[in-house]
Amino acid sequence: MWWRWWWWFVLALGVVAVDGGVDEEQRPISVAVLLPIDDDRRPFSAVRLRPAVDLAQRRATTELLAGRRLAVSYRDSRCSEVHGINEAINCFVRGPPNVYLGPTCDYAAAPVARQTYFWNIPVVSVGALDRDFLVSRRVKYPLLTRAGPVNLVGLANAILEAVRALGR
Repeated sequence: MWWRWWWWFVLALGVVAVDGGVDEEQRPISVAVLLPIDDDRRPFSAVRLRPAVDLAQRRATTELLAGRRLAVSYRDSRCSEVHGINEAINCFVRGPPNVYLGPTCDYAAAPVARQTYFWNIPVVSVGALDRDFLVSRRVKYPLLTRAGPVNLVGLANAILEAVRALGR
């Protein structure tokens, strides 16, 4: 399952690496990872995803980025709309990251994905599973890439159709 996260991580890094200029070649690519850090009960917590991010960081640096370094920083979103956007703003103020990975929880992902539009910073999340992220993706969340494990709207529609077929 970690390889899906790694694939989207590498894709985001490719976009960021192509966007750099001459002076950018010496600067590291900054990645801000916004995840719940202390809550290991969640499926997309830092405890569970950090090994995949660390592996992607090592492989991307040695194999894909031709010597450019990745500077990965972890921030605690706490799955909260308040803490998620606060940590995103803190990262932006300290020196804007090239990409945000996460937040994964819907309440934390929504304000971050809305705000990063104004900063022109992409967001890649394995969460953001609420229907609004699909329906309003071009208007409210244009820089959000959802790399989640399943399309819950499609799953719900399939279950409803199965129930309707059984009722006939």
